[in-house]
Amino acid sequence: MQDITWIIEIVITVLGLVLARYVIPALKNWVREKDLAELDYWLNMAVYAAEERYKEHAGSGALKFADVKSFLEAKGYTFDDETLAVLIDGVVKQTVNAWEGEG
Repeated sequence: MQDITWIIEIVITVLGLVLARYVIPALKNWVREKDLAELDYWLNMAVYAAEERYKEHAGSGALKFADVKSFLEAKGYTFDDETLAVLIDGVVKQTVNAWEGEG
């Protein structure tokens, strides 16, 4: 009977290389895209809720910011204030652009 251990070792090595090169990066990208989509959803909901909550209060930007920040932190997303301000501004501008496109 011939020793086929070396063939099995080669097959396992090739499978490991294929996993490391293609499958693992594909899974990472899928998870990253899912996480970004989820963040986008929660960020939009938080900004919309803050806008609705304080729509009658002029100059309530700091309150809205605090609401969005605490909501996102409760969902597990933490950002420094500058980054969060940029994200919120992006959502607000996107919303304004959508409204202007409708009118």
